Amino acid sequence: QLDPSTAGQVFSDNDTLAALIGASGHADAVLMMTDVDAVFTKPPGTPGAERIAVYSDTTDFEEGAKSTMGRGGMGSKIGAARKATYAGANCVIANGIHLHNISKVFAGEDIGTLFPAHARASKKDFWLSQMAIPNGIVHIKHETALGLKKNGASLEMSGVSGSEGDFNAKSVVALRDAETFKCIGRAITQVDSDEIQSVLRMAGQSGKATFGSSHTIAKEDDLTMHLVPRD
Repeated sequence: QLDPSTAGQVFSDNDTLAALIGASGHADAVLMMTDVDAVFTKPPGTPGAERIAVYSDTTDFEEGAKSTMGRGGMGSKIGAARKATYAGANCVIANGIHLHNISKVFAGEDIGTLFPAHARASKKDFWLSQMAIPNGIVHIKHETALGLKKNGASLEMSGVSGSEGDFNAKSVVALRDAETFKCIGRAITQVDSDEIQSVLRMAGQSGKATFGSSHTIAKEDDLTMHLVPRD
């Protein structure tokens, strides 16, 4: 999770670094400290702001100013905390100004915001979904995207509608739903971008195309749909 804007020399933020270290050590818990008491529904001090005791993937919050204790804001911390949970760790965001909060969190006291752990992903799946930097984008048809999310399978050329960027075979690419334009997963490709574009051009010229086994874009074992959005 190196920051591409720094030519891969700097981690995007300290919280992501903590999440990745926790993942590599198979930690059961990760604690992220900040200068506010927890994640709130609105910036702390704003009328109506309430502490979020337990965060879920459907939780909504309004982000405020960046923390004075790190490189990222609360949105960045939430993204990092979610990464930690996909490595099988419970994660808590709490106030680091009060050092006694460390022992309180690990004693199970109700402070900060808890991000409950998900089932621990395999090392490959975690690397692909949370750490790898894509070299391009493959646009997949909406019905294909729904099928991959629900059932899993290899990604075939028949489910692809386009691509962006120049990439080689065995490259990591982002998978984008061609209808919603949302990135929904990542894959290690079996073919390069030139071949994808060539097959799509032939299909467009003839109005139809026959896709064989050689047109598998990514094998099932090289696909992940456990993508945590980046901020």
